[in-house]
Amino acid sequence: MLELRIALEDDWGSHEAALNERIAQIRKICGEGQVLMGKLQLLLDTNQTLDAEIAIYRKMLEDERNRSGLWSGNSLIIL
Repeated sequence: MLELRIALEDDWGSHEAALNERIAQIRKICGEGQVLMGKLQLLLDTNQTLDAEIAIYRKMLEDERNRSGLWSGNSLIIL
């Protein structure tokens, strides 16, 4: 009976150690996920800023084309 109790306690300790190791791994992965989410948000913000700048430059180019009268639809008018 004593041997069974000792074996049970050893098994319990092994399972507890394995569980603690898994919990540590989960916490590490969650931390890495948070870092990646921060980097992703930074990339999304940068992408949004660049898209806005591209839209501004396209509008400026369109306005310049219309102002100079060099473009008619999709074709270039040669003066």
